[in-house]
Amino acid sequence: AIISINLAFINILPIPGLDGGHILLVTLEAITRREFPLKVRMIIQQAGMAFLLLLIIFVIYNDITRIFTN
Repeated sequence: AIISINLAFINILPIPGLDGGHILLVTLEAITRREFPLKVRMIIQQAGMAFLLLLIIFVIYNDITRIFTN
């Protein structure tokens, strides 16, 4: 149950590519009362996914270095 709650919390973070990022984009579109162009939405999503991939690589690197240093 703790893993599911943690995953739900991470998924709601306002990072593009996650559900929270979609909620953020829809909220921003509602505030400005116009849709973002498709190209802008694609760039935002790609930047969010690049951030997530870099985060994954960083976490894996830290895990591997901890295994071999202890």
